[in-house]
Amino acid sequence: MIVDRIVEGSPASKVLKSGDDFIEVEGIKVSEDTIGKLPFRGKPGESVSAIVMRDGKSVAIEVARGIVSNEYGKADLLAQIEMGEEADWSAELTVNEVLSKDDVVYVWITVKDIDVLVDLPFENHVVTRFQFNADGKVQALGSLSEDRFVLEQTGHTISR
Repeated sequence: MIVDRIVEGSPASKVLKSGDDFIEVEGIKVSEDTIGKLPFRGKPGESVSAIVMRDGKSVAIEVARGIVSNEYGKADLLAQIEMGEEADWSAELTVNEVLSKDDVVYVWITVKDIDVLVDLPFENHVVTRFQFNADGKVQALGSLSEDRFVLEQTGHTISR
């Protein structure tokens, strides 16, 4: 799990560097089996400790969780979709359609991957709606996904 880019001004921007390779997070060794279980998310202000490999050396880091504000503009978003390197993604990701009008962009993607917990393939369709303000920055973000169907494809059910 290697850091590709860092969101400027994010809580991790003062601690992580591009190229850092996570070895351990909160005492959990990073592996294919644990990748989806790493405790990165939580309440703002809570600390996360980790060990990364940086320039051939093991480095202990700690970062306080916080809100990450995406300062993407509409042009940035569309450019990143165009230049995405398919080989860099662990899952098979297909951008099916991008619709843009005025201050709104819809992106429909299909993700195909294997659930490592049950070793079953799944396919998920996600439509993300980006709304931009007058300055061209993301003002609102909405996502419609088929998470329930992914769970069902891999043998899980949801109940209350």
